[in-house]
Amino acid sequence: MTRAMPRTNLKQSRPAVARLSEIITIFVVSFTCFGLLSIYFRQDINWDLRNYHFYVGYALLKNRLFYDFSAAQIQTFHNPLLFIPSFWLIQNLNPKAVGFILGGIQGINFCLCYLVAKSVLVETLPKKTRIIASLLLALASTLSPLFLSELGTSFGDNITSLFVLTGVLLILRWPGTQQIHSSLYFSILFAGICFGFAGGLKLTNLIYAFAATLSLFAVSRGIDRLVSSLQSLAGIVIGFALSSGYWMLFLFKHYKNPLFPYYNSIFHSPYFSLSNFKDERWIPKSIAHALSYPFDWVVARNPSSERSEEHTSELQSPCNLVCRLLLEKK
Repeated sequence: MTRAMPRTNLKQSRPAVARLSEIITIFVVSFTCFGLLSIYFRQDINWDLRNYHFYVGYALLKNRLFYDFSAAQIQTFHNPLLFIPSFWLIQNLNPKAVGFILGGIQGINFCLCYLVAKSVLVETLPKKTRIIASLLLALASTLSPLFLSELGTSFGDNITSLFVLTGVLLILRWPGTQQIHSSLYFSILFAGICFGFAGGLKLTNLIYAFAATLSLFAVSRGIDRLVSSLQSLAGIVIGFALSSGYWMLFLFKHYKNPLFPYYNSIFHSPYFSLSNFKDERWIPKSIAHALSYPFDWVVARNPSSERSEEHTSELQSPCNLVCRLLLEKK
């Protein structure tokens, strides 16, 4: 004999079910739409794919690391874990399937941007307004020039951003000075793991990890300030070790530098010059030059990128404008 679920429990479960349905719907739609958009952009054949994106995955899986040296220049020594999925897909599927899968996975950024936007918009807004505004903000985010130029390609930025945005979403659960439930500390730990994992896949993502820790330190008070910061740092270390620990150990064992060939003026590996490699093309030459960067970005002069932003920079403005008008109206 079975008992019917109490009406109060049913009422309490409905919002959770509705929210889950909403997330699944946006997830499926964003995966499908960006997968199809990736096919429309046609097959990826970028220079970095031909130079090292394909090779580093091949070198790890085919045991070429002990036979080839610097076959793809200094990028030979980048963490290959980020490029194994694209290598496997290219090896085993046709170009359209590869484009759809990579584009679909990268399209999940839209879903995460939607959830982040909905988290920061005040709950006093009408439900419909909040949803529409969140969709517009997510659309503006994924219409960015860099995102679209890398959609469906072997570049890792649209992949590592999935971990970064998940970390941001978890950080936003932190109530700051309000009463803190113990389960929120696990959210902070997992957020740190996401940031650290992204940083291990691509070192430039570590800026978000440290920014998240500083934000927790800034908004918290008393003992929570220390505990949340330490939780975040612990998660970052765990995540970084999971995605990059094996590779750093390999580089240290064989090249005497866990970040080889970078920062070699510190580690003094005999396999590279005793210098810190850096690409100086995008570094401002003066304070005035640095201050001009935001204005150059607005007019798509691209002082810090090889890619042109002219073809997509105008797509974000209508989304932002409509969203602003919608929120001001309410």
